[in-house]
Amino acid sequence: MAKQALGKGLGALIQKNENLKVDASKVEFIDIHLVDANPQQPRKDFEAVSLGELKDSIKTNGILQPILVRKQGSRYELIAGERRLRAARELALTTIPALIKETTDEKSLEIAIIENIQRQNLNPMEEARAFMKLMRDYKLTQDTVAEKVGKNRATVANTLRLLNLQEEIQEMIEKGLISLGHAKAILGVSNPSEQLKISKEIVARGLSVREVEEKVHFSRKLPLHKTRSLRRDPVVREIEEKLESSLHTRVCIKQGVKKGRIEVEYYSSDDLERLVDLLAPSSINLKM
Repeated sequence: MAKQALGKGLGALIQKNENLKVDASKVEFIDIHLVDANPQQPRKDFEAVSLGELKDSIKTNGILQPILVRKQGSRYELIAGERRLRAARELALTTIPALIKETTDEKSLEIAIIENIQRQNLNPMEEARAFMKLMRDYKLTQDTVAEKVGKNRATVANTLRLLNLQEEIQEMIEKGLISLGHAKAILGVSNPSEQLKISKEIVARGLSVREVEEKVHFSRKLPLHKTRSLRRDPVVREIEEKLESSLHTRVCIKQGVKKGRIEVEYYSSDDLERLVDLLAPSSINLKM
């Protein structure tokens, strides 16, 4: 089998990740039986249909983009390209094109996350667990994780908040029954049983994100002046709803005779930092 050209995906990864210095022309064909799965692979769900389409493509065109591996003794550990490896094995191929990279455990995980994110392969829960693993195992901050994976800090913080949801709700997100937008709205409810109730209603009734946001708002135990919102200025109420939709938290505008104030709720130090990033990006170094 002749060497194949690199596809755009991994080529872009190599260019964008300054720590991944690999000559893209140096592709080797290695024994597929010597390649072990990456124990840190952030992606857990591999759709059968998608894998079948990849197998059909490989039958017709071969493997156009090599996998990325690192040497582990006499064997190789996969860093990126698990779908290609699985498809090749199911097709009973004996060799597979690969780029061999010397890298650490942390860098291996980082590369695996970046590749999956660039391909939009990770579901929100897989992404959240991958971010948490980087933070927990390698003592990284949210800022550092955001920098490594090419996302802003608020996005990383919001994604990590999904881990606060009950396991049953997390499973709904993994299965695609609940979108990331739905999940963010659900996080506005502090009561776990109420979160689960709303989640089940989303699945049963096919509620839109906007409908969930409204339901979340009225499910909270609001003070008296909030429960009487119908008597209040509808323009003020509309502004509150827009702010709540944007910030994914409770917002209350209190009007006085000549002045007023806006109250924005947060539910943890991470949530506060998320709001700071949204409201005053790069202007405050928050230490809790």
